[in-house]
Amino acid sequence: QKLALLSSFLTAIEPWYVFTSRFVIQSNLSIFLLISAMAMFFNREKNKFLLPLSSLFLFLTLFSYHSTRIFSPLFLIAILFLYKKEFILGLAEKKKPYIFSGIITLLFTIFIPVISLNKDARARSKYVFLINEGAINKIVESRLNSSLPPLLTRLVYNRPVYFIKEFSKNYLDYFSPSFLFFKGGTQYQFSIPEHGLLYLINLPFFYIGFLILIKRAKGNLDYRFLLIWLLLSPIPASITNEKFAVLRATTMLPLPQILASLGFFWILERVKKSYSTLFLSLYLIILVLSLDNYMFKYFTDYRTNYSWSWQYGYRQVVDYAKNNYNNYDKIIVTKKYGEPHEFFLFYWPWDPASYRNDPNLNRFYQSNWYWVDGFDKFYFVNDWQVVGQN
Repeated sequence: QKLALLSSFLTAIEPWYVFTSRFVIQSNLSIFLLISAMAMFFNREKNKFLLPLSSLFLFLTLFSYHSTRIFSPLFLIAILFLYKKEFILGLAEKKKPYIFSGIITLLFTIFIPVISLNKDARARSKYVFLINEGAINKIVESRLNSSLPPLLTRLVYNRPVYFIKEFSKNYLDYFSPSFLFFKGGTQYQFSIPEHGLLYLINLPFFYIGFLILIKRAKGNLDYRFLLIWLLLSPIPASITNEKFAVLRATTMLPLPQILASLGFFWILERVKKSYSTLFLSLYLIILVLSLDNYMFKYFTDYRTNYSWSWQYGYRQVVDYAKNNYNNYDKIIVTKKYGEPHEFFLFYWPWDPASYRNDPNLNRFYQSNWYWVDGFDKFYFVNDWQVVGQN
């Protein structure tokens, strides 16, 4: 119970949760469904409805976020393998919880290829997957610059080798202190720059907990379950080309908090009883101070210096343009912070029929994307197009 309470407390105050839970994103739904499914699975013996509900919640993760579409099928296979004796016996004895879970698992296997083959579901993957157009260009460039014999060059520089190398590097990075405790994510929309996703005080406890989990997994099925969850969780983020992707790595949650709690109580048990209360008190005080420091940065420095990561300012630009619309023949807007035409259409608001039939609408398809360079008297340009022009 103490371990559970500390894990819950860390879940409530650590940056990874605090930041991403303050706005609406798909990964929050996927975390809820995944953790709920696992909690129900662990408590399946307490109520006959928990096992089929666990299967249902895991099934629903397929429709919540891209990360769980990759993670959940892999984890389901691991669960079926780990607990195969229990499931086989439950089905053989025709127990309803296992029959219902079996039906949901069957649906799971049917929907996976349907989702995977859906063109809309895979639309973004062509840009974020490790092997994309940029990766292929790198491979070609490496071959051209190689001094190795032609055959060896092709063996060294190719898609499978590139994928394995980049995937391995990405995978290990998600367990690194740099990502978890020092720098955090590279997308400033999802984490405070140069600030870890977990508090620094938990760094030693996390890695001690990791070692404890590996040791206990050898003789305990439930610990093995947690270890496999942990090892599979960075895979969705690791197969993409973005370094330290906070949202894509959320399948790791809440394992960092559980591991930190494991490590903390392992240390606490080895502290002399006369000092254990002091040790616990100091730890909690440092946690509270860490939270205070984080929230100060969140409400001051981040809000002031990184509002651009949330495209702050476009609404104000639209309001200004609307108020001064009749004073200018041409209104030029930068594309630096996103697709500006969307903000003008939404915040104005602009009549959709008028927009579609606008003779000045400059909309074209290029590089698998629809671009808008202007409509009415608005011209949307990249920064380098403005420099040197009157």
